[in-house]
Amino acid sequence: MRILIACLVAFAAAAAAADLPADLVVTQAPEGAANVIATKATAKPGDPVIIRGRVGGRAQPFVAGRAVMALVDASATACDAIPGDNCAKPWDYCCEDRETLKAALAMVQVIDDVGRPLAAGLEGAGGLKAGDRVVVVGTVAAGSNAESLVVNANRLYIEPHK
Repeated sequence: MRILIACLVAFAAAAAAADLPADLVVTQAPEGAANVIATKATAKPGDPVIIRGRVGGRAQPFVAGRAVMALVDASATACDAIPGDNCAKPWDYCCEDRETLKAALAMVQVIDDVGRPLAAGLEGAGGLKAGDRVVVVGTVAAGSNAESLVVNANRLYIEPHK
C-alpha cells in the first residue's frame, strides 16, 4: 500500500511539473542575486530581478495546484538553524518574530500568457522542496510594493545542499 501511495504522489508531481515550462529550472546559478529584503525595498513593478532565498515562511510554502511559492530572505532564522530545536517543519520559520518574517517574505509565481499563475504546482519541479535555497530570475509583478513583493519567475536555480 505504501508503495502504491508513493507511486501516486510521484506521478502527480511529475504530471504537474509537465505543465511547467521545460526551461524553468536551470542548472547554472544566475549571477548577481540580491536578497529578498533589499529587493523589496527598491524594486518596482516591471523591474527585472534576481533574488536568493529559501522556500518557506509557512508550514506549506507551495500553493497546491498553482505555480506559486513563498520565499524567505536568508537573514531570517529557520528553526533548523537553532541548536537543539527539533521542529518538524523548520522552513516554516515558526521560531522567527512574525514582523521580521513578514519583512523577509516574498511570493514567487510562474504565470501564463494572461498573467495568471499556471495550474501546476511548483513543489517537485526539478526536485524543488520546502526548505531549499533557490535563486529566482524574473520580473516584479504589478501591484508589488515594499510591503508585498511578488516575482513572476522565468528561471529557478536550486542551490545544492551543503
